Amino acid sequence: MTFRYFPLLLLAAVLVPDVSPAQVADMTGTWILNKKRSSWGSSVRPFGVIMHIEHREPRLKYDGTITYADEDSREFAYDGAIDGQPRAADRPAGSGTMTHQRVGPREFKTEFRTTGGQFVQTVNTVISRDGKTLTRSLRIETKEGVRRWTEVYDRK
Repeated sequence: MTFRYFPLLLLAAVLVPDVSPAQVADMTGTWILNKKRSSWGSSVRPFGVIMHIEHREPRLKYDGTITYADEDSREFAYDGAIDGQPRAADRPAGSGTMTHQRVGPREFKTEFRTTGGQFVQTVNTVISRDGKTLTRSLRIETKEGVRRWTEVYDRK
């Protein structure tokens, strides 16, 4: 009788997804833009980016500074959760909603959409298996068209 349910348990172990909050990669830390490993397409290349992340699944809080070659800089911040729920957000493109959705244990997707939908930014963020590299693949859609680029960050 002990082995009677073993095949059923084995099948359940194979079929049940292996993603739980305890297994989600921790992105907490200070991240520095690696300009050489990033690709910019037609977007303006920043001089540097420093980002500080506090991550305790599902909570996500980050802030940072983008600096451009002409020494203009812009700060950014977010305090919310990776839970698929839209939250009010203000960005340089305007007011709208931002949603962070878990894709896998090392990846989440962010979408910012202005209220009228004139500006949509989609970002896929992935942390490497060793936890030393963070890659953000960005796509911005406006009435002028679509821009894409990839940012690679190293953990400090």
